[in-house]
Order: sequence, then structure tokens, then C-alpha cells
Amino acid sequence: MADRVRAAVIGGSGFYAMEGLSDVEELRVDTPFGLPSDNLVVGTLAGERVAFLPRHGVGHRILPSEIPARANIHAFKQLGVEFVLSVSAVGSLREDIEPLHMVVPDQLIDRTRGRASTFFGDGIVAHIAFADPFCPELRTVLADSTREAGATVHNGGTFVVIEGPAFSTRAESNLYRSWGADIIGMTALPEAKLAREAEICYAILACSTDYDVWHDTHEDVSAEMIVANLLQNVEVSRNAVRLALGRLPEVRNCACSYALRDAIVTRLALVPEETKRRLGPIIGHYVVQEVARWRSSIRVSSGSPNGMLRPARTGPGSSCTRGADSGAPSSSSAIRPLSRPPSAYIRGRASASGVCALSIAARSRNSSSARGRRPCSACRSQIRASNASTGRRSV
Repeated sequence: MADRVRAAVIGGSGFYAMEGLSDVEELRVDTPFGLPSDNLVVGTLAGERVAFLPRHGVGHRILPSEIPARANIHAFKQLGVEFVLSVSAVGSLREDIEPLHMVVPDQLIDRTRGRASTFFGDGIVAHIAFADPFCPELRTVLADSTREAGATVHNGGTFVVIEGPAFSTRAESNLYRSWGADIIGMTALPEAKLAREAEICYAILACSTDYDVWHDTHEDVSAEMIVANLLQNVEVSRNAVRLALGRLPEVRNCACSYALRDAIVTRLALVPEETKRRLGPIIGHYVVQEVARWRSSIRVSSGSPNGMLRPARTGPGSSCTRGADSGAPSSSSAIRPLSRPPSAYIRGRASASGVCALSIAARSRNSSSARGRRPCSACRSQIRASNASTGRRSV
């Protein structure tokens, strides 16, 4: 595809196609987490290249618990998506949110069980901030667009997400009401968490179809009721999404765009290569930044005497242990000569030729633990060669 796909629409029950797309192409996107719910339909709408995905697959054949949410979000990330608009059918837990009303929720309660809800693990740990689970900027755009499309809109509300596929018992429905929940559904999670981990702005247009099972004078929810009411509202939903797509900001200023900046707690040098490959579209730019920081850290600092490279001690012993460093360098010392690329460092292992633990200095070359230590003769030869090529004084 020549054009970048900035936005995606996930269609829920009754919202199985996005009309009005031009320059349409259908894509099968493979991901490390399997295939998405269905092929992605990519086209142009409201001046934006948009990817559409039916959450339950064409023909509504995937249970809420079976939705491959990680594959769906990973596929969007591969395409360069920055915004996801999700359309979902929900039950109302409040008298004033009537069937056929629209809700743009701002909070979530997770009552799901056993769904894979993170991209992380397998050697990398991240803890995203999720106090506000929906993008505030995208929520505003979606609420304003839905109101302009002619719907009755409730801007804000708490969405309780249940496991399903069965609807709630009457006791559960009343319990959720006592918690202050406003709407109930089965699919907003783990979508919202995964979108945040992928640094994608995410918001939901929730279409109220029923009063769940708590209301004394209204019929209890059924699948037939949901689909019938959704079909009445599907054109309003499409118009709302179309308007919202035309109002997406050119530049994102929300915290969604850097959600992982302070969330990843594992040093990327220690992350297994396979995990890095699997999460490439999500963490790739952070890996590049770490390489750049490492390159910067091994330049001779202006504070070093005579611009000389200094050895840095990396272990409790004072003797040289050439080739013995089988792990990644610590945060206080990198042990690669300036002429050596940092690929081995990023992989978290020493190069094949091996360099002693007291060789080329890096981040703590002025530390007291390094002073007075000298590398072995073989490593001093490497240091001399490296310094000679740059005109620096040798050790």
C-alpha cells in the first residue's frame, strides 16, 4: 500500500461493513499472535485511509472470549494505525440511557476471565497507565460527531465488560448498577488495554440496544433484540464514524502516543531476540532509541583527562576476564570498543571475539571503582588501536 493507514474502525454486532469506502483493497495480515478476526478492508473515507475489521468476523462466527484481540491490534499497528474507533452493542444500566441512545464511555470495569490482555511477557515487562482507558481527544471528537449525526449522545459513563457469552443474571445486573456502571457489554476489553500498549488512541461508540435484565417494565435482553435495534441505528453509527474520521488531529498531543515511554521496566538489552521481533511494531522505536543512547554513551566524555578512554570495572574481581562476559553490560558499563557496532550489546551477549571485563570504558569511566584498574595486555592493544585511529592518547 502506498498510503499510510492512520485510522481503523472495529465493527461490532450488526456493524459488519463500512459503506462509502473508495480505493478499496482487502488485506490478509499475519501477526505473531495469529490471524485477526478477518481480512482487513482498507479504503479511503473522509480523506483518510481507513482499515475496517468486523470484530466477530464476517458472518458473526467468533465468540467474545475467542476474539483474537492481540492479533487485531498488532495488525493495525503493522499498518501504522494511530486511531481506533470501536462500535459496540451494549445494554443500558440506567433509566435515562434508552435503547437507540449512544454512549461514548470514559471508564471501564473488567469482569472478564482468562483473556490474553497484554503483549508483554516472555522476557519483557511493561506496566501501562490505564487510569483513563480511553483517549480523551478521540472521545471528544467521537461524541461531537455522533451528536452532529443526529443521535442522542451520553458523553461519559462506565462500561462494565463481562465474559459472556451468556447475558447477566438479574442479580449481577443489579450489582453492576449498584457499582455505578452505566452500560454493559462483552468486547471492550482487552481491546482498550492492548490499544494503549500499542500507543494507539482508542474510543468506543456504544449503541444502547436494551435494558439488560434489571428493568421491571421492559423486556429482558435477547440476541434478536440487540440485532433489531442495532439495525435501526447502523446508519447513524456510520455517519458518526464518517464525521469523526474527518476530524482526526494531524498531530497527536495525547499521552496515548507515548504510553510505553515510562512503562517498560525491562532493559531492552536483556529482552530475548524472539520477543523483540514479535513486538517490533510496538517497541521497535524504543529499541532504536536505546541503540542511539548506547552509541552516545561510549563516546569519550569531555571530562575524561586528555580525552583518553578509561577502563571500567564490571565485576567484583580486579583481574582481566577476557571473553568471560556472557551477559549484557550493566547500566554503568558498556564493554565494546568504539569501532564495534552495538548489535551484540542489544542482543544482550558478548561478541564472538570477546573483550575483557575491564576493557573499553563507557558509562562509568570516571567512577572510583574503575580507577587504578588496568586491562590485560591483549585488551590494551585493542585500546591502543582504537585510540590511534582517532588520534587519542593510549593507555
